[in-house]
Amino acid sequence: MIQDQTNATPQRGERFNTYTGNASHAGPQYQLTVPDAPTGKSLHYDIANIISPAKLNQIHTSGILAFQCIGDTGNDHSAHHHGGPVFRQAVADWLEAECVANSGKDECPLFCYHVGDLIYDHSFAGFYEEEFYRPYKNYGNAIVAIPGNHDNFDNTANGLDAFKQNFLQPSLGTGHRPAMNLPWFYWVLDTPVATIIGLAAIDNAISTAQQTWFNNEMKSADSGKALIVAVHYPPYSFDGYCNHQIQDCLDNAFETTGKVPDLLLSGHSHNYQRIQVDANQTNGRPGYTAIVNGAGGVSVGGLKSPVPVNGATLATYNDTEYGALTVIVNNSTKKIACRYTTAISASGKEEVHQRDQFLISY
Repeated sequence: MIQDQTNATPQRGERFNTYTGNASHAGPQYQLTVPDAPTGKSLHYDIANIISPAKLNQIHTSGILAFQCIGDTGNDHSAHHHGGPVFRQAVADWLEAECVANSGKDECPLFCYHVGDLIYDHSFAGFYEEEFYRPYKNYGNAIVAIPGNHDNFDNTANGLDAFKQNFLQPSLGTGHRPAMNLPWFYWVLDTPVATIIGLAAIDNAISTAQQTWFNNEMKSADSGKALIVAVHYPPYSFDGYCNHQIQDCLDNAFETTGKVPDLLLSGHSHNYQRIQVDANQTNGRPGYTAIVNGAGGVSVGGLKSPVPVNGATLATYNDTEYGALTVIVNNSTKKIACRYTTAISASGKEEVHQRDQFLISY
């Protein structure tokens, strides 16, 4: 009689756990990925969809594009974090105040780029009114986005439906803040002076199809423009969380194309970090600047020792205040000027402070 091995104890060696300090996880890794884009679908989105012809002409004339960036803004319903509506609203009010103060100037922000976790802590469609539309009801610019892990409801196959309803419509909707018509969860924003490639990571993985797409977009990006990459999970972070899969994704693109981003924008970690990714002498990869920008309203904190890790160095950070990043691309001088401004402290004290500013050549 042949023994049924279905429930038999598997044969194993002496050691059960092989986790090391270099491993990205200590347990199972399920690697949930966003749906791959339909074959042949263009994932490029023209900035002309979200700004006026006059503003577009201004970019062409001046060579300057300014935009704002926020991350991790949801949190009306989660009991696990200390942020919430008041903290998020202070940042939202600052975004509009900056636009009003710079109205008519070349450096006036023309849109806001959200790096994910708009809704917290589960992306119910019904939460969008309170956690997204109302907080930004006075913000006059378009808000474009890539999804984060909390924008994927319950980690199910249809978990991105609410994000899709609000950002991936066939055409711009109607109303006080129209639903967006972005082409896919990962997509490219085309502007006269910068190419912004948005990756979609809702877990610890990038699919093979998305990696191939990313490599192709990096390769074909206009070398005369600034190259900016956005992704929710930070490839480098000094709060104990580094996403090795995103590191691998970026390194794969470099090895395939010879390019790295001039600037990388991410969130997920609820703080602000400016990180210099060191040049890799082994494979010849040049260094670049990576930003963690996840202090939009969920909570703040978490920074640990700023000792260099994984080939990256922490230049500066803020983990006690909520804020947003402003990015100004000047294609005439080939410089990207950035400033990080906070609007409210973790204690609830509302004061606007510029906490960081830096300049990148491209």
